[in-house]
Amino acid sequence: SQQVLKSATLSSSPWMPPFVELVHSTYPILRVAVEPFRSSDLGALARGLQLLNQADAHVEVIVSEAGEHLLVTAGEVHLQRCVLDLTEAYAKCEVTVSEPIVPFRETIVPLPETDMVN
Repeated sequence: SQQVLKSATLSSSPWMPPFVELVHSTYPILRVAVEPFRSSDLGALARGLQLLNQADAHVEVIVSEAGEHLLVTAGEVHLQRCVLDLTEAYAKCEVTVSEPIVPFRETIVPLPETDMVN
């Protein structure tokens, strides 16, 4: 009983080589906590998040150490689409979404050897 998580190669021929995994130029950066509006829908939410994770290559679903269900998406519009899909198609229950958290990342790079401006 093998399951496909994000992508797979399906073929009727056993000698078909697998396609290489997709390389994405964007990564999920917008993180929210998701919980069901009614606590009795927690199982439906967990199943819905699993289905959303399988259906959308740019989504990450994480269960934190505190037991929170975290949804990480590629941006605000993507988050809106994921919440809509989650409530209408996958979990089919009302959910409460926390305020989004966007990580702040800095990078230190060395100064160029040649001054290209002056």
